[in-house]
Amino acid sequence: MFFVKANSTLIVRQGIPLNDYSEELAKIIDRSPDANRFVKKATDDYLLGRLGVLHGLESGLDKAYEGVEKLLKAFILFTDQSLGGKSQGKKWGHNVLGFLEQAKSNGLKLDPECERFVSTLKFHYGIRYPDTTGHSYSFGSDATHKIDALFFQLWDNFEPIYGDFLCMHGPYEPIFGSQTPMNFFVQHMLQALAPDNRELEKRNDYLVSEFKKWEERLSANKHD
Repeated sequence: MFFVKANSTLIVRQGIPLNDYSEELAKIIDRSPDANRFVKKATDDYLLGRLGVLHGLESGLDKAYEGVEKLLKAFILFTDQSLGGKSQGKKWGHNVLGFLEQAKSNGLKLDPECERFVSTLKFHYGIRYPDTTGHSYSFGSDATHKIDALFFQLWDNFEPIYGDFLCMHGPYEPIFGSQTPMNFFVQHMLQALAPDNRELEKRNDYLVSEFKKWEERLSANKHD
């Protein structure tokens, strides 16, 4: 399992650890509060989507698709300075494939299989209403793994923005905050995230390493 031992000063749902080291992280969040809000909603959509698909519920694919849209918008807000970190609201629309191309032009990387799965989710989302004509995507037991792979690959692209933002928000938020005392929300998020999640297992060594670095910096700041 994972190395998770969050410091008691970490308030995950607010996104800002209450210590001196949080100043730089707070600056990143302040650079685009809208992007941070998109990330949080995308994480909720992802967890709802993976749980639904894990239990054979077709509508989970739709929530996953909505999460992809929000995560792409967040990446664009962080990387496109011309937007000033401000959400474009209704002007943006819901052209997820267009957002994907824009994000790629801003440096986002995604393997071909994950890109194809975005198109699959888009197709499924287009026929989500019962009176829509079209054949539903027949998903098998690997669909949850495809959702996990897509979200974690998207999230990996946030590391250059700021490493601690990567670890303390998004899909990693439940890991770093899972041991925070009285953090009811994060405990339940972890229960939704962890079951049969191969992508989390792949990144275990990275999470262990980053958490140890984070604790070392916290300790150093306390002694300054």
